[in-house]
Amino acid sequence: MVDIVQQIAHWRDGAREEWQVATELLEKGRIRHALFFTHRALEKALKAHVCRHTGDLAPRTHNLARLLEILFDPTHQEFEDSRRCVGPAFEPERFDLRRVKQQLGRW
Repeated sequence: MVDIVQQIAHWRDGAREEWQVATELLEKGRIRHALFFTHRALEKALKAHVCRHTGDLAPRTHNLARLLEILFDPTHQEFEDSRRCVGPAFEPERFDLRRVKQQLGRW
């Protein structure tokens, strides 16, 4: 039997570690590598969230684009399940792509 609390801690702690590495790499100007570890941190954080909300194992996927596609498309068949996983604070209509590009441009 799977211990969900242990799974959540595993993904959460992994996300924190990957985020720390990404931050350190970014400070050293290693942007490409920092983005790789940022992707890993986000993936692990989402998996922790899925485990917490579903009480089950996280899906075996690295495809963040698929998750974002579901989260931004209210007509998608998996939209409601995904919104439950990320929580009520997520508001795709508030995502400011221009601001993100501007911030990324600083590096």
